[in-house]
Amino acid sequence: MAWEWVAPVTTLAAGVAGIAGTVIAARYGRLTQLELARMAPAQALLAEKRLSYAKFLRGADELLGGMRRIRRIERLRSRSEEVEGTPEESRVLVDLNEALEGAEDLRDHLLELQKDLGGIRQELTVLSGFEIGALAARALAVVSRIDGTDEEWEARALAAVNTLAFTMHIDTNPLSQDIANDVKSKVAATVEDFENGVVAEHLNPDRSTSP
Repeated sequence: MAWEWVAPVTTLAAGVAGIAGTVIAARYGRLTQLELARMAPAQALLAEKRLSYAKFLRGADELLGGMRRIRRIERLRSRSEEVEGTPEESRVLVDLNEALEGAEDLRDHLLELQKDLGGIRQELTVLSGFEIGALAARALAVVSRIDGTDEEWEARALAAVNTLAFTMHIDTNPLSQDIANDVKSKVAATVEDFENGVVAEHLNPDRSTSP
């Protein structure tokens, strides 16, 4: 009778389905392994980028702090010459002597740090291309400058480092290209304001500044 075939047919169908499922699962597993194998080099590169980016940004932040101290010493040195022979001279000299404590060691350390950052910058260019390398070089140059007012230097140094950090963030995160381009264009506009002295003029409204 017809019903007598139901169980065998059902068993056969289940067996075929089981075999098909095993084949599909095995194929999916192989595809997943292949996909993971293809992704491995990209993930390794991404990890290396993040490590190098963090190393450079930590060094740049340390250099920024050291240059603040160096600039303060230079400012006090200039001030001591301006107030020579006045009642203010003794106070300025006390401040200068305090600031000079350990200054030679600091200068040596900063020179070594600049050298290390220069080497990391070359690695960044190889890892990530010209744009990141150029932004890193620009940040290093701006932070290391000793001329100009403290306000102008601080604004431009922070702008250069923040632009670099933002670009590094975009490079190592899966943002859409549209979002990335929008962010980068806004950052570029901000940097242009810094370079043109817009922010410096805001900080020093009573005098003009050079770009």
